[in-house]
Amino acid sequence: MKRCVVELTSYSTYHVSRTYCKQNRCVPLSQKMYPDMRTCFIEISYQVRTNTVSLKYADKRHPCWPFQTGCPTSGFLNLQKRRIVAFSCSCQRPGGEAEKHKQPLRLRTDDVFPGNNELHAQRLERSNANVHNSFVSAIGPNGGRDEQTVAGLHNDDVHAGNGLPTSAYVHLPFCKRRCFYCDFAIVAIGQRNDANSTNIDSTMGSYVTTLCKEITSTLSQLPQASPLKTLFFGGGTPSLLPPQYLSRIVDTLDQHCGFQCDAEISMEMDPGTFDKQTLKQFLGLGVNRVSLGVQSFNEDFLKACGRSHGLQDVYEALDIITGLNVSNWSLDLISSLPHQTLEHWEECLREAIGLSPAHVSVYDLQIEEGTKFGVWYKPGHHPLPDEDKSASFYRLASSLLREAGYEHYEISNYAKPGFQCRHNMVYWKNQPYYGFGLGATSYFNGKRFSRPRKLKGYADFVELCINQSSDNFSANEEYLSFYSNTVESVEDRVCDTIMLSLRLASGLNLNELSKNFGHELRVHICKSFLPFINSGHAVAVDSKFKTVPPDTFSTALSEQSASKVLKDVIFIRLTDPDGFLLSNEIISSLFTDLPIK
Repeated sequence: MKRCVVELTSYSTYHVSRTYCKQNRCVPLSQKMYPDMRTCFIEISYQVRTNTVSLKYADKRHPCWPFQTGCPTSGFLNLQKRRIVAFSCSCQRPGGEAEKHKQPLRLRTDDVFPGNNELHAQRLERSNANVHNSFVSAIGPNGGRDEQTVAGLHNDDVHAGNGLPTSAYVHLPFCKRRCFYCDFAIVAIGQRNDANSTNIDSTMGSYVTTLCKEITSTLSQLPQASPLKTLFFGGGTPSLLPPQYLSRIVDTLDQHCGFQCDAEISMEMDPGTFDKQTLKQFLGLGVNRVSLGVQSFNEDFLKACGRSHGLQDVYEALDIITGLNVSNWSLDLISSLPHQTLEHWEECLREAIGLSPAHVSVYDLQIEEGTKFGVWYKPGHHPLPDEDKSASFYRLASSLLREAGYEHYEISNYAKPGFQCRHNMVYWKNQPYYGFGLGATSYFNGKRFSRPRKLKGYADFVELCINQSSDNFSANEEYLSFYSNTVESVEDRVCDTIMLSLRLASGLNLNELSKNFGHELRVHICKSFLPFINSGHAVAVDSKFKTVPPDTFSTALSEQSASKVLKDVIFIRLTDPDGFLLSNEIISSLFTDLPIK
């Protein structure tokens, strides 16, 4: 936390272009004294990493000088759009006249910079400029929901990866061991002990150095990088990374793009991989959302999955999280495990609900090739549940969690009001995002690109990134070979939009669809949805967020006025839970004979 003192006058707006800090004494670039006006001082405590500002206000000729806690001075900050900080004081004037200042003091937040950080100053100055959307090479070519919920999930949509990303995923691949169902890009480091601690630290340090090089190489090529609204540390097990390494990553991102003041910074954490002091340090680095990988509240199922933690670790982790007053935390569960019964699953769900997390993610076990489960088990065959039993697991989760006050806002995700995962919404709304690290995928300017999944390949890729300048970016064949087939076709974009939107409770926004891809596609989608609307697996929603009766929808499609009537249908969404359960079949049918030119 650094402090700057900015001198202002109370009757005029005064902008400070920059402040300089010498020996921790911050002095404005220019100071002006007006004998006929009262001079006020505002002490601003500015934290670069989280873009937060606290303040103290006082007036030399004011009864409350110097600043005292009890002074009836008020101040408000409008940091969300990085515009004006305004202050007003209702203290009694020196002449005994009690009134508010005629004009509140005003100061632009993006005109105040901590210390001598010129890079940060330049970044803040750029942040209000118009975004140039055509820059390509930064990542390499790389049934029953209320109106407010439905409307809110579609605010600020960004189409098809256009625009500079304001979200980033950072992959931290280290795990104690690979779980039996896992096919992610990870690096198993074993259990840390005195014998291997140095090697583990060396491996992690080397990876973080490479990762920071990639971040720097990517973001420094941009004409301007927008401050991040969301950041997600995934893995792997990010909580295995020592806080000093996480600090390097956060500082690198902060230096090159920064964070909005209300940025969501999520971190996946596993029980048994952190203590109170470690979590406290993570929180101090800006992490404000924790995703805890519990997976099951049954000791036998944890062992059967190859998890490195036990039930005692789970409850110790929960005690740490709640003990540090982390309000925004999520809990991950897996259903359809080997030998799991409906009774087992209900016990697990009720235990989770009793802990009252802000968010719950429920994933159905997927058997992937190359995993131990892929060798041992065949989907739908004992000891795995069949499709009907898996569907029962899903229905039970939907029922119990919604009864407990959780919104089922996405196929696999439930949240208390106000606690939806903002970062994951970026994926589901098909918005652009950066991806950094081993195996990470980025999506920008209509290009989707995944990085190499092995440490050596990833390190080679980053070195190629560093060796490219903007002048010869497209000339290096070896570099471009990493990016083959990354440009999405129009059909790919349509399919992604439909598939991702239908994962959301709010559904597919037909206005956005026709705006981006044409009205013919809108009509095709409506016709394709008709049998599912008639069967109750989907619903059409009008501009007033009212459900369109199936017979009205059907009649509209058969009439010559279909084009006009269908303009009133704004959303098509899957029902919960039956529509969500049939989502794969429904989406596949929609992709048949798409009218894409």
